Amino acid sequence: MKPLEYYKTVLQKVSFDQTLFNKEYAKAMRELSEHDKHKLVQWSTLHFKRNEWFEKQPN
Repeated sequence: MKPLEYYKTVLQKVSFDQTLFNKEYAKAMRELSEHDKHKLVQWSTLHFKRNEWFEKQPN
């Protein structure tokens, strides 16, 4: 499994807990390439529109 797909799976599984989600999202942003980070931000914004963490992050 590619890293981007792995983090998408993880984020879907932990989306019930805001704190855990934020930790995993931050971890993904540290570990992914710039290209994959951009894709993850786009994907996350579409799937988790109401997440406050995304609203605070610069695009």
